Amino acid sequence: MQNTIEKLQELQSEAFDKNDFKALTEFFHTEEYKSLPYLVRNRGFITSHKMQEFMRCQFCYAQKYINEVPDPTEGDNDAFLIGQAIDDRLTEGEEYFKIKYEVVARRSKDAAKQQLTVTQGGLVDNMKSEFLENKLFNPNPKKTIVFTKMAGLILKAELDDIQIENKKMLDLKTTANILTFDPQNYVHQMSFYQLVVEEAMDVRCSADLEVVDKYTHFSRSALYNLSELTLFS
Repeated sequence: MQNTIEKLQELQSEAFDKNDFKALTEFFHTEEYKSLPYLVRNRGFITSHKMQEFMRCQFCYAQKYINEVPDPTEGDNDAFLIGQAIDDRLTEGEEYFKIKYEVVARRSKDAAKQQLTVTQGGLVDNMKSEFLENKLFNPNPKKTIVFTKMAGLILKAELDDIQIENKKMLDLKTTANILTFDPQNYVHQMSFYQLVVEEAMDVRCSADLEVVDKYTHFSRSALYNLSELTLFS
């Protein structure tokens, strides 16, 4: 892993010095990079999550992102696991999903793959089916990484998809219940993405939140649009 971390640092430095993020972007789509832990993958970048945590609590930000102290309140987050699994399945494809995950009757701490219980695997299947059946959604999202340089820092936006010709960013969201989902909770995140995209591509985008829930026995979905003016304001 150390060689991968060193390679990431070298690519960051080169991208910053030359203001050219092509090599760094290509590296982000490799299995070598994807295998790194979340905190390691985002070292040296400003992300929307980091900004939100800094605004919420500067001490917590320092502990989590600078000192990298494990958060005792997080533990094994099944909600995050399911959300990441459906995101990977839709944006990375079935082959990648099968390599990374397995559905088992009983999970093991020593498993080589990330494990979903039979119930969780069924939820992911339901959410995928609902996503593909919603005609308002893009059925073939493509993960896109966008970088820009600002105030001596590298800003990173990891989009589930982007349609430059339509001036639209797309982000897949999962929620426990579609009836309680509030799109306003994601205005800060999508505003950050809008800023990065505009600085990098000179296009100001709106955002579509493609939301699928984990309702019992089946999933429901809805699309919410955050206009470019909503985000800009």
